[in-house]
Amino acid sequence: MDREEAKLLLSVYRPNGKDAEDSDMQRAFSIMEKDPELEAWFRQELAMDQAISSKLDEFPVDESVKVSVLTGGKLIEPPIWWQQPVWLAAAAVLLFSIGLFFLGQFGTQVAQPVLAEFRNDTTGLIRVGFDLDMQSKTLGEIETWLMNQDAPSLGGADIPLAELSTMGCKTFEWKGRPVTLICFHGNGNDVVHLFVMDLKNEGLKHLPINNETVLAVVRDLHTATWQQDDKAYLMVGHTPQTRVTPYL
Repeated sequence: MDREEAKLLLSVYRPNGKDAEDSDMQRAFSIMEKDPELEAWFRQELAMDQAISSKLDEFPVDESVKVSVLTGGKLIEPPIWWQQPVWLAAAAVLLFSIGLFFLGQFGTQVAQPVLAEFRNDTTGLIRVGFDLDMQSKTLGEIETWLMNQDAPSLGGADIPLAELSTMGCKTFEWKGRPVTLICFHGNGNDVVHLFVMDLKNEGLKHLPINNETVLAVVRDLHTATWQQDDKAYLMVGHTPQTRVTPYL
């Protein structure tokens, strides 16, 4: 085993130590012990993996999803890929990289956006927190600001939330599509968030178009989604205790 082969193995080492007893991994460790530069690179990789893992752990996983995954199919123990010839491993890495490139270049242009993805990503934003791009207690001021930014706005849509006082708004892109988030003061101490996305004749897959409202609990947050005037609306309660039905 040479230095490059050792580095390839070390790049897939799991921080939980499950690979430490593998014979090939131990050979890679032996080479690393004699190479200070390789060891410094490996320590940096470990720190990055641990940081990413800790961030992923902040997102709660619905227990029902975990159960369905564990019971939904036959579990097969795959062979450890690095025990295959090195050239096969290198080819796999190359093909994976090419796949990521083309997904980044063309994925948002080919795949129709899915309602479940939209709800999952936006409720994740509420969970981790965010900064408002513009703050105002008046919806009219927010709408004017959004129009100047060429961002999606309510545009006079008949939505009960429009009667409530506002906190501000945020604009961002989701799968290459502009999205607006407007935050409202609800009843009592309630805070309700409304995401607005222009559909532009593309639609959200699995979102009914016959004025039906889809209710769901995502990441423990209550949500309501509907389509009106070529726009998709997603209402999200700020906490698990915040119900959205009073604002529909």
